[in-house]
Amino acid sequence: MERKIPDFAGTWKMKSSENFEELLKALETLSIRTFTSVRTTHWETDSKISCEQTLQKGEGPKTAWTREITNDGELILTMSADDVVCTRVYVRE
Repeated sequence: MERKIPDFAGTWKMKSSENFEELLKALETLSIRTFTSVRTTHWETDSKISCEQTLQKGEGPKTAWTREITNDGELILTMSADDVVCTRVYVRE
């Protein structure tokens, strides 16, 4: 059986957002920067990509994110900082 790789490419419009302000407060920042030298990215399932991030200095909250395309074609972005979880849902334009 052939595995189909999900198509994350394209333009996506945000449909909903939950707990984003709380996530920014937990991160104590107004911008999020990630560098490939400090994170590991791996495929978890046929429709999901995720990563856990560790700061170079080892300070701050443990952060992670997951992107998943549902059977309905929505893109679900889940971001976390320690116990704070933010979920954003996007639809393809």
